[in-house]
Amino acid sequence: MKLLLKILLPIVVLLVGAAAFFMLSSARKQPRTRPPVRELPAIRALKLEARDLRVSISSQGTIRPRTESTLVPQVSGVITWVSDSWASGGFFAKDETLLKVDPSDYELSLAKAEASVAQAELRLAREEQEADVARKEWESLLKLDPTMERKASPLLLREPQVAEARASLNAARAGLAKAQLDISRTEIRAAFDGRIRETFADVGQFVNQGTPAARVYSVDFAEVRLPINDSDLSFISLPLAYRNDASPETQPLPEVLLYARFGGKELEPWKGRIVRTEGAIDPQSRMVHAVAQVPDPYARSNPQRPPLAVGLFVKAEISGRTFRNIAVIPRKAVRENGQVLVAEKADQGEHRLISRKAAVIRLKGDEAIIDLGASEVAAGDLICISTVEVFREKMAITLDAAEETE
Repeated sequence: MKLLLKILLPIVVLLVGAAAFFMLSSARKQPRTRPPVRELPAIRALKLEARDLRVSISSQGTIRPRTESTLVPQVSGVITWVSDSWASGGFFAKDETLLKVDPSDYELSLAKAEASVAQAELRLAREEQEADVARKEWESLLKLDPTMERKASPLLLREPQVAEARASLNAARAGLAKAQLDISRTEIRAAFDGRIRETFADVGQFVNQGTPAARVYSVDFAEVRLPINDSDLSFISLPLAYRNDASPETQPLPEVLLYARFGGKELEPWKGRIVRTEGAIDPQSRMVHAVAQVPDPYARSNPQRPPLAVGLFVKAEISGRTFRNIAVIPRKAVRENGQVLVAEKADQGEHRLISRKAAVIRLKGDEAIIDLGASEVAAGDLICISTVEVFREKMAITLDAAEETE
């Protein structure tokens, strides 16, 4: 009995388990099946618009005077008077007297020169009279003795004496002119409308001939030296003609706007023009330096405006050439090899991404300027402005639906 039980019990357990598995399997619900969803990468795109654009070049520099010189006395002496403007920063007008040197010594020299001229004139008159008497005596002797030598000696007629007296008179007159010139030089006058940068002498001080008395500069124009990168030269027309190859009327003189801060606020821009380029390229920076000129930097025509003072740091915008049929796109839209990605329409409302060559004229900040005429893209094309890490030619994409596509 026990043997039979050992044989039947495992069989019964297996049958019960099989029945339970069958019941559970028949009660299970089958899962629903869906077709696979195809997810395409979404990008933002920008529609190209053709336009004309005038390019500008940025630079910076420091204001300096157009004309700067050193006032040097041409005579020695003690300074007896200076102008009220005789101080650093003082303004003066053309032909204004700035400084006077004691003229006493030169007035004495003038009196001596006048006396020398009078003596020389007297001597010349005496010699001319004596020469006239000698000539008449020679003519009388010729009448008494026809066999005499017909040509008289110049010394006999006192011609050398007259010439020497005339030369002495000319020398005396030159000395008089020099004395008068020295007296006029005891007053130093301004050669232009200007401003004093620095003085080196004052009232009561003895100055020697040729010793600097002050440094001055003109205020009719201000200049600023603007460095320009070699890569930017193609965007502006600089005055580069040689001597008479082009007249000033035909030379390109690009307009410049100068921006500066004064008194803690941004000033209204000053207008000027590029008038020349310097004679050499900087050997270290390899830059070309253009010189811009601004008229009336001290705003004499507009007293309410702060001055464009010497030494002021300014930022400059140089007006460049106008380019036709160009487009401006974000810089990130241009790939390393100069390619851009264009979204083209495909079937069923989808788009595909293809690469096209873009002729990049200039990269500036976050923008890239491309020449549509020399590119494989045209106005109306949709340019991808999203970052595409993995690109495959003609890959399917969708346009971003977040209203960011322009």
